Amino acid sequence: MLGFVVPIAPRKSTRDWNWSNNLLNRTIHSILNQDCNSFKLYLVHEEKPELFIENPLINFIQVDASHLSASGMNDYESHVKKYFKSGYDDIMLNKGFKLNTGCRQAVLDGCSHVMCVDSDDLVSSKLARFVKNKQKIAGWQINKGYTWKEGSRILQRHNNLSGINGSTHIIRHDLLSTETESRTFYNYTLFESHGYTKKRVLREFNEHLLPLPFRGVVVVEHQHNTSKEFFRARKHNLRFFGQFILKGEPVLLYTERHFPSSLSSKLNDDLCSSTALSFCFFCRLSLGCIGLSPNAASRRRTSCCSLRRMSSTGGGTGASSG
Repeated sequence: MLGFVVPIAPRKSTRDWNWSNNLLNRTIHSILNQDCNSFKLYLVHEEKPELFIENPLINFIQVDASHLSASGMNDYESHVKKYFKSGYDDIMLNKGFKLNTGCRQAVLDGCSHVMCVDSDDLVSSKLARFVKNKQKIAGWQINKGYTWKEGSRILQRHNNLSGINGSTHIIRHDLLSTETESRTFYNYTLFESHGYTKKRVLREFNEHLLPLPFRGVVVVEHQHNTSKEFFRARKHNLRFFGQFILKGEPVLLYTERHFPSSLSSKLNDDLCSSTALSFCFFCRLSLGCIGLSPNAASRRRTSCCSLRRMSSTGGGTGASSG
């Protein structure tokens, strides 16, 4: 069984709490669309996020991270100051603490593997079935996927996502960091030091993370990305423009081999604005209408658009934050 752990940033560190909640809801729909039920989803938070959906597979874990400070870690001088920017280190510690908490619960619940998913990314619906019955494999590194700019009609294929994003590793339960009382910063960074996770697992456990054999994630570019430096830099790179032309895929022709698709033929009214998400886009990734009868596909699109309307009007089934 695969455990998806999604750490939720504290409200005080988000520029727009409502926007972050909307992105999270889209990510949750992406995860819940796994093509088998051999998975659990853990949302680790301080303030409870506002969701537009209820599902028994969603597990809320509330934590108190107010006592955490990167400068108070035992390896602050030897490790933290060397590898993390001031200010960013506290953000990473907060996130790592939540990841370890979620991993610990996933292991207690019997998950054979765990994947960290950033609260704004989208995942393939094939992951849970792929991991099922592969308990002995150490895990997988997800390098192949896509990057997508919020509101764009173009996805770009990417073959080195682990270098820019944290939603790129699936790791077996006995190789995870589950400590929540450690005073060593390093113990909270297994998933966050994503560029070195594969080497770390090999060095510490002599286990190899295998390459995921299909495109497993869509990394979303938006105004609040922590990976914004990567996105900003490539915009001024001639190589990027060449890759964009060669590797870009129109959303309407989005590959059906890796992600289910169910996008309405009309993009104009359904793509995101400042107040509503592109639910029809995430629906294309997560609801999976390909292969359904026209009536069944229409019902799924109707459900999708209803969620979009709820998000823009503040409705839905979300619980109050607390």
